[in-house]
Amino acid sequence: MSTEYPSIPPVKLVFPPAGFGYNKDLPCVCGIYFAWSEGVVVYVGKSTDIYFRANPKNHPHIRPGDGLSYVEIEADELSFAECHYIAQCRPVRNFGGWKKIPGYAESMRAAELLKPRRGRYQPRTMEAAK
Repeated sequence: MSTEYPSIPPVKLVFPPAGFGYNKDLPCVCGIYFAWSEGVVVYVGKSTDIYFRANPKNHPHIRPGDGLSYVEIEADELSFAECHYIAQCRPVRNFGGWKKIPGYAESMRAAELLKPRRGRYQPRTMEAAK
């Protein structure tokens, strides 16, 4: 099955840096939305209601100051279309790119040291965790 999907549209709106509200320019339609940061697609998502889903208040990967664009897609094609656009864009927020934030690895290593071992707490040293 070969389906032609529309090309990725340019940014249609930008969320204000301090504004956490619904943007009245977003439609209540089914489709794929693209979050943009500094001219690059950083997240691709799907929704049956873009107006509700694609805003910083309801989404952990969309931040104030991000741009947003969308394409309307039928509900039964959403999953395939999302996979198509993710493969095309390789957006960093879809692949855990936020984990590359400085200090994240060290905090995860510290959390690993506090995990219980064999049913009870057994502290380890940082050298043992490396």
